[in-house]
Amino acid sequence: MTLTRLRELHTNMKANGITRCRFKYTYRILNFDVFFLTDESPYILMFGIIGQNVAFKVNVRPGYNIDTHIPTDIYNLIFKLLGLTFDKNNPFNPSVIFEHFNQNMNVNINKDNQVKAHQLAPYYSDVEESDKIYFLGWRNNTVNEHVGEKNLDKTRKLLGIEVYNFSKKHNVSTKWTDDQNLAKNFYYLKI
Repeated sequence: MTLTRLRELHTNMKANGITRCRFKYTYRILNFDVFFLTDESPYILMFGIIGQNVAFKVNVRPGYNIDTHIPTDIYNLIFKLLGLTFDKNNPFNPSVIFEHFNQNMNVNINKDNQVKAHQLAPYYSDVEESDKIYFLGWRNNTVNEHVGEKNLDKTRKLLGIEVYNFSKKHNVSTKWTDDQNLAKNFYYLKI
C-alpha cells in the first residue's frame, strides 16, 4: 500500500529541518502516538497505542510504500480494544487502519513535532536501563574503554542513526537519567 500523504509530511519535515517527527492519530476509539523516522533506511513509521505501552513499526520503502501486516499479538490487542467480534464474512483487515491513517494524518508539522528521546522511550522497553529516558549528557570514554553496544543501541533508537554514528566514531557514550529535573536539552547539529 502507498501512503501518499507521507510524501507531503516528509516535505514539511525537510522544510523544518527535522528527520524525526511525532504527532497524534485517532482511529475510532484508539489513540496513537505516531513517529515518522526518516533518518533510518528504510524509513520507519511507528504507532504507539496510548495507554497500552505497546507499539508496532512499519518499514516505509521508496515511494512511501508499506506492508500492512501487523504482528499477530498487536492485531489481537487492536481487535479487542476496538470491541470487534469475529465475522468470517467481514473480517477485520489492518489495511483499513492504514487507509484511514493516510487520509487523516497530520501533515502540517513544525519544529514542535520533533521527537524528543523521552517521548519515544516508552515504546522501546528493550533498551539498556529502560527506566532512564531523559538525556543527561555525554561520557567521553578513556583510551582503555569503549562505548558499549547496548548504549549504542539505545542511542540509535532514541536519538537517531547520525548520533549513533557520532558516538561510535568518537567513542562517546550517551548518559541517561530517570529524573526529569536533571534532563539536559539535546542538540545535534550537522557540521
